[in-house]
Amino acid sequence: MPGRSARCWTAGGGTRRVDALRLRRLLAAVSRSRGEAGKRETLEHALTLWRGMPLEGVECGPLRNSTFAQLVELRLAAVERGVDLGLAEGLHSELVAEVRTLAACHPLREPLWERLLVTLHRCGRQGEALAAYEQLRSRLAGELGIAPSPGLRGIHAVLLAEESLQVLAVHPGWTSPAPPWRV
Repeated sequence: MPGRSARCWTAGGGTRRVDALRLRRLLAAVSRSRGEAGKRETLEHALTLWRGMPLEGVECGPLRNSTFAQLVELRLAAVERGVDLGLAEGLHSELVAEVRTLAACHPLREPLWERLLVTLHRCGRQGEALAAYEQLRSRLAGELGIAPSPGLRGIHAVLLAEESLQVLAVHPGWTSPAPPWRV
């Protein structure tokens, strides 16, 4: 129903009502914000709405099954955008631990690995970036029988050539994914 909050997240064991549409509106506002600092501030505010796992404590199995992955995707797209903004601001060193943790938590999400390679490279840690690529390449080949995406292979080629990586700074056309809910 329009205007109603969706019970999507829990904090401290209790339920908390968060308007999922508000989160989506804030994420969409990132593209309209002026300057990198404004975009990053808006994005950080949007991500503060995220608490715990989506739909934690919701008893309705069909709702969980149909919506959970879409809400996680919405959050990850926002986090990836935050990394892009941080890279554009030159915050490579500050991002390494966060991006490494995200890649470990989502070991097959190639866009996170792209950002990890770029972040490590910009910190002058080419060996670690190459090792991370090899780790992902081995996992993709071993578990799925596939090669890394063209984007990852391109970053790998740049790393091997010891060229400057100016990719993934900011994607100006970024928009948040479509809402997983219907009003």
